[in-house]
Amino acid sequence: MAAHHVDLSVMVIPSNFIIRDYVPQSALLKYTSAAITHAGMNSISDLISSEVPFVCIPLGADQPLMAKRAEELGATISLNVIDMDAEKLSKAIESVCTDLSYLTNIQKIAQSFREAGGYPKAVEEIFRFKQAKAI
Repeated sequence: MAAHHVDLSVMVIPSNFIIRDYVPQSALLKYTSAAITHAGMNSISDLISSEVPFVCIPLGADQPLMAKRAEELGATISLNVIDMDAEKLSKAIESVCTDLSYLTNIQKIAQSFREAGGYPKAVEEIFRFKQAKAI
């Protein structure tokens, strides 16, 4: 788990957790069977591109919208951090790992990313936009 600049001194961390300030997410996803994410754009994009089932626990900013959209597309289960507990989280992880519809939907979205040109096309379009707007 990545916990960048988070004070963990008051938390009880299970012995099977490894927590670091930085984690090379893209490298680790090759070995991941499921993930729990805050539902940020980068995390969801990486998880979908790597075709890893995931559960969302959005906290703020764009995260609730990203989690809602991924859930609408059948790619995830989104949990409310306010009323979440270990049982709900465990059931959600079990569902995304055993119900193949989540993986099937993730694969469809990943394919749409590839067909759209992926990040190289996105970078190209950003530079095209900047040039057109002289920014």
